[in-house]
Amino acid sequence: MSSYSRRGTFLGTCISPFATGNVAQMEENTMLKRTAAAIVIAAAFALPVLAQDAMMECDEASMMKMQSDMNAMTDPAMKEKKEMASKEMMMAKDSMTANKMDDCKMHMENAMKSMGKM
Repeated sequence: MSSYSRRGTFLGTCISPFATGNVAQMEENTMLKRTAAAIVIAAAFALPVLAQDAMMECDEASMMKMQSDMNAMTDPAMKEKKEMASKEMMMAKDSMTANKMDDCKMHMENAMKSMGKM
């Protein structure tokens, strides 16, 4: 047996020096798939948070949207939730008028929570 034929043998199995390219390619594909999956999962968790921040603007359009959502609550069982949301919206409007945007945003989020939207 020549020294060349013994190279690449381990426990009686022969490993071709050219086989490592395929294994490396498969490992690279696996790593790329796992990275892509991690990105997709991270994006799935990040998008709702970003969407909430984009929706929670203290402006007239957001106030009107919230008001129309509250007006759509016609079920008598939701009366208590609607009253709480109305109180929070009143405080949000007062905060917006006083130019306290952080407080306004907080009250609007509380209104959404009391309506069951968050």
